[in-house]
Amino acid sequence: MSNLRVPIKFDIYRGDEYQRSESFSEPIIKIGKVPSSHLRLEDEVASRMHAMIEVTGPNEVYIIDLGSAAGTFVNGQKTNKARLQTGDEIVIGETRLFVDIGADASEDEATMAVDRAQAGLDFGSAEQHEDPYQQPQAPQKGTLHGMQAPILAAAAQQHAQQAGYPAAGARPSVPPSFAGTQQGPEKK
Repeated sequence: MSNLRVPIKFDIYRGDEYQRSESFSEPIIKIGKVPSSHLRLEDEVASRMHAMIEVTGPNEVYIIDLGSAAGTFVNGQKTNKARLQTGDEIVIGETRLFVDIGADASEDEATMAVDRAQAGLDFGSAEQHEDPYQQPQAPQKGTLHGMQAPILAAAAQQHAQQAGYPAAGARPSVPPSFAGTQQGPEKK
């Protein structure tokens, strides 16, 4: 599996009620009730490890049901494996997930894998080592295996540019169903 990082945003609903949005840039996103899931569901019908999202290319994002009892539905169709695209609705139990592939995540909701060597950080120590040739920057928080870890904005931006993501502030086109909404896509 390559180190491909495609940002994916999920707008999460419980029935018709908006719950939250979560964004990931991982090649594998585990979905279920267990605490080790990337996208954790508080849904009694969902399995402990219900499904996973697999990213194999920029336009190749798949959801795979992991043998759940209740099943995984994409746009109303029960599936074992389905290719996802922006605007798709995933239903797991009573939880509805609306998919936005390539979505820019805000700094507060993004989950990012941090390469310790590139970032120049030692997560085992409380003190950060500063680069004497770089302007001091305030650390930002990212998520590393469920723990808060400092990351440098410059390292994150450099990583995004190397991966071919749009520059900060650039926003990909938004499908009509997403346009003008503050809390995610329209309820179906």
